[in-house]
Amino acid sequence: MYPSEKHRKTNLVTLAIFDIAALELLSSAIFWTYMGAAVCVVIGIYWEKEEFSKEKRHKGWLLLLWALGIETALGVGLHAVDDEISSRQRTVIASQQRTIEQLLSPRRLSSKQREKLAAVAASSKLPFVLMTSPDAETWDFGMSIAGVLKENGWDWQPFGGGGLSPLDGRPAAGATIADHMEIQASPENEAVAHSLAAAIRDPAVIGMADVRVVVDQRIKITTVIAGTKR
Repeated sequence: MYPSEKHRKTNLVTLAIFDIAALELLSSAIFWTYMGAAVCVVIGIYWEKEEFSKEKRHKGWLLLLWALGIETALGVGLHAVDDEISSRQRTVIASQQRTIEQLLSPRRLSSKQREKLAAVAASSKLPFVLMTSPDAETWDFGMSIAGVLKENGWDWQPFGGGGLSPLDGRPAAGATIADHMEIQASPENEAVAHSLAAAIRDPAVIGMADVRVVVDQRIKITTVIAGTKR
């Protein structure tokens, strides 16, 4: 490792203890101190003129020497701090862009999630109902989960008491205002409910990270609840 690379990594580790607000204050303090050193450079050059006494020219030389050294050190420090601020801001912006993209993009089951759902369904074959938010994105996502379960042997039943009825003849779904995914099951189907939740869950995707399981003896039929992303 070159000395400059090692020095840079040391600077980054040191700056990591500050939050971005503290770094901005530090940058401002360094800048104004740098400007003060620059003024001292000008004064030092001015005092070195022949019209001044030898003692004052010597003081001017010392002031210039120290000011130049401080100015150089502060310049390096200012660059390091501003670079760290820019790096963190780029990271925050990139993270926010990914969040916005996920919020705007419809949820889709990956091939791996479909395989896991198929495996869970094939091992249990239970009757179930679907509840979903009436917005198009959540509706489509909930229908896709129910479709995979039905394709693999589960008995997809219409939601009792009426609900949202697809035009293509698929069973009616109940309406929900949930802001998360949820699997509701009776105690005897608790293990299946947790397996189903694990098959759907994807921590990297908004709207798939929060998949809850509710187990209650009053639940008569396994219920898949597709809520909104937020």
